[in-house]
Amino acid sequence: MKLHLITLMLFSAISISSMPSKTKTLEHAECLISFIESDLPAEFTKPVNFNQCKEKWKWTHEGEWVYCKKKDFAYSIEFNKENLYIINMYYNSEGSGVFSRLVLIEKRESEFKLIEGIGGGDRCQHGLKINKVIFKDGLLFYSEMITPAHLMNWNDTTGTAAIEYADCMVCCCGSARYTYDPVSRKKVFVGIQLESEAIEEEDSFSKTFNRYVKQGKILLNEQEIVEFIKEVKGK
Repeated sequence: MKLHLITLMLFSAISISSMPSKTKTLEHAECLISFIESDLPAEFTKPVNFNQCKEKWKWTHEGEWVYCKKKDFAYSIEFNKENLYIINMYYNSEGSGVFSRLVLIEKRESEFKLIEGIGGGDRCQHGLKINKVIFKDGLLFYSEMITPAHLMNWNDTTGTAAIEYADCMVCCCGSARYTYDPVSRKKVFVGIQLESEAIEEEDSFSKTFNRYVKQGKILLNEQEIVEFIKEVKGK
C-alpha cells in the first residue's frame, strides 16, 4: 500500500450510521465550531458568547454523534460533570482541511469557555481517530494520527528530521495513543500504534516499518520508538 493511501484506512468521512446509539446533545452546539479550526488554545483565550452563533443549525442524531449535514460538522459528548464537558468534534471544512478536535470546555450562563485543547488536528497532522475515542474508568483514551516525520522526530527537539521524511496531510503511518484525566488534566503518552499494512516503498523508513509490521511489533513504547529510529538511520 502506498504511504499516501494509509490515511484512507485511518480517517474517512464520518460513518454515522454504524455507530452505537447513545446520543447526548448540547444546547448552543453551533458555537462549538469556533474551537475546531485554530491552534488551541492561543486563539480562544476569550469565551465564545452564544450571541456570536445565532444561526440555528438542523441537527440529526445518529448513534452517539450529533451531525449537521449542511456544515458537515459533528460532535459527541465524551464526558460531562456539572458544567464541564469533553467534546469530540469533526469538521470537513469548505477548504481542504478535515479537522478533528477534543476539547475540555465549561458551559456558562451565556457562553462556552475553553478550559483546554486536549488533542486533534487536520488528518495526518495529529487528526483524531474520532470513532475510537473512549471514556472509561475516569480516563479519556484517544489517538492522534502521525506521519513518518512525526515518528522519526519523536525525541528530536531540533525539527531537522521533518525535512527528511514524509510529512503531508495524507501521509499517515500510524497513531500516537494517549490518556487524559479531566480532573487532574494530566495527559499521558501510551505508545505509538503502527498501521498494520505494509508500505509499498523502498526507502529505509518503509523497509524498517514493514519489518516491524511483519514481526507484529506494531505498538511501540518510548524505548522501542528509539530503537525504530536507530534502525531506520542504520545506527
